[in-house]
Amino acid sequence: MIACFISPYRTKMSRLTLFFPPLIRPPRPIGITILVILEIVSGIFDFLIAALLIIVYALAFSFFGMTLSGLGIFVIPLVVVFLILGIFSFILAFGLWTGKHWAWVSTVILSIIGLALSIVGVILGNYLDIVLIVIYVIMLGYLSTSGVRMFFGRVPYPGYYYPPPPPPTPYAAQYTPPQASAAPPPPTPPPYYQPPAYPTPPTSLARTMMCPNCFSPVSVAAAYCARCGTRLR
Repeated sequence: MIACFISPYRTKMSRLTLFFPPLIRPPRPIGITILVILEIVSGIFDFLIAALLIIVYALAFSFFGMTLSGLGIFVIPLVVVFLILGIFSFILAFGLWTGKHWAWVSTVILSIIGLALSIVGVILGNYLDIVLIVIYVIMLGYLSTSGVRMFFGRVPYPGYYYPPPPPPTPYAAQYTPPQASAAPPPPTPPPYYQPPAYPTPPTSLARTMMCPNCFSPVSVAAAYCARCGTRLR
């Protein structure tokens, strides 16, 4: 019963893999691992700032009685912003770790925005932003390398062949009739006792008799068998 519902979806997935073959990617670059760690640290830092703002607002409300009309009107939006930034940092870290295409695009866009803001800061007289400019330029150059782009599926990974899956076969062709069982071999007859063949006593000899032991012809007057030595009388 369950197989009747699963089979159409399995056929549909096989048709999708015919047009979208599975992606084969190289191992994760070390720089991407470092970016994932930095994003996780950034997300934890954003959550800590949000928690600190909530604690400050709670203390101010307890000691000074400030409500949303006072300190809270500035604190609560900041808490929401830092919570959103922390969640986004963890989502971006997951995308970078698993090599998602959207994570590469998001990182490039954030690096370009950070580079533009750093350039504006240098123009306004904040020369410490030069360090940030160098960091963003290095990050953009690293994200544009072939190894990183291969990991995120931007370019195909050389040395691997992407064979398309075989076309789905009809259900009638997938059915294999049961094989007929071979006939069992005939039973082996049980062993039986076959008495030894004794020689036929001669009938054409005159005045002879047969030895009772070996059935050899002997003379009537003989006392012992000449062949086996059996005593005859």
